[in-house]
Amino acid sequence: MEKHELVDINGNKTGKILIHVEARDSNNVPEGHYITVVRGVIKNQSSILE
Repeated sequence: MEKHELVDINGNKTGKILIHVEARDSNNVPEGHYITVVRGVIKNQSSILE
């Protein structure tokens, strides 16, 4: 089960946790609270042959 920790506007943890289904509905996120999102991209550069 994926969980999301809520933070305040400064990024401080609030101690409140929502499961993924709850977090997808913005009505479940209290005003002044936010869900942090991280996205990573891995780029592989191929060798260039001359």
